[in-house]
Amino acid sequence: MGIIKEFQMAQPNLFNTDNTSVPIPPIEISFEDFYLTEKSYDDILSKFKIFNESIKHFETKYRKNRNIYFLISFSLVLLTLIYVNSKYMHYEVIPFIWVTFILFGMIFVLIERFFFNYRSWAKKKVEKLKIGPSESEIIKLQNYEEARKVYIQKRNNYEWELSEYNREIKAKKVEYWYSLNGWEFETEFEKLLNKQGFKTQKTRGSSDGGVDIFAAKNNLTYAVQCKAHKSQIGPSIVRELFGAMNHNKIKNGILVNLGGFSRGVIEFANDKSIILLDIESIIKLHEGEKIL
Repeated sequence: MGIIKEFQMAQPNLFNTDNTSVPIPPIEISFEDFYLTEKSYDDILSKFKIFNESIKHFETKYRKNRNIYFLISFSLVLLTLIYVNSKYMHYEVIPFIWVTFILFGMIFVLIERFFFNYRSWAKKKVEKLKIGPSESEIIKLQNYEEARKVYIQKRNNYEWELSEYNREIKAKKVEYWYSLNGWEFETEFEKLLNKQGFKTQKTRGSSDGGVDIFAAKNNLTYAVQCKAHKSQIGPSIVRELFGAMNHNKIKNGILVNLGGFSRGVIEFANDKSIILLDIESIIKLHEGEKIL
């Protein structure tokens, strides 16, 4: 029963939308709304590009200078110690190497600290050149870009709502349901259950054990089996569902098949808590004329 408890705690499907009216597209923003033109927008972007490239140029220059200082410092330390050691101290090789690296390490730290703010130096250098966009241009660009992001999000939402609206229109026709393959039919029927107020969780493919969807509503749990057959199905399917219900300790079941059911299926489900749904019932559920 772990899987049942898990999906019962899940949030309701987001499909519960009102598709009674055609979705309205968002109003597209324009450059003029932000006191811009396409040319001025491109000019600001070009200034930003030049500004950033200039900063990178000076950053590279400062890094090169730092590396040159490192090389010169190391060379001077090494040559000085060689001269002093040969004339006065006469250290052996290993102590000499230790002394060299200790002195160079101290100089390295000083140089590194000196060049620590080379990025800010580069930015200040470029700002003095006044090649970047002005403050007012930056504000205009930021406002436009933020509004553009909001518009794109609204546009994406609109396209999703429009596709759902069109799907709802198509789903009123029998031909739409007959055009679906098995997996698509399960997905669409799950949405229909969500629209009816069910919380649902699909099972994993071939490991369903006779159950395609677990559904819950009004504190009742249902095992759902979906068949997209265009002809009637026989008793073996409903027996498989009933066995899965017993295995999962679920008292209620829903068997749905586009082409309907044989007399044997109807007789088997008659004294059990199994709801049988055919294409006519699906259309009525979709239209709100039938409630589960």
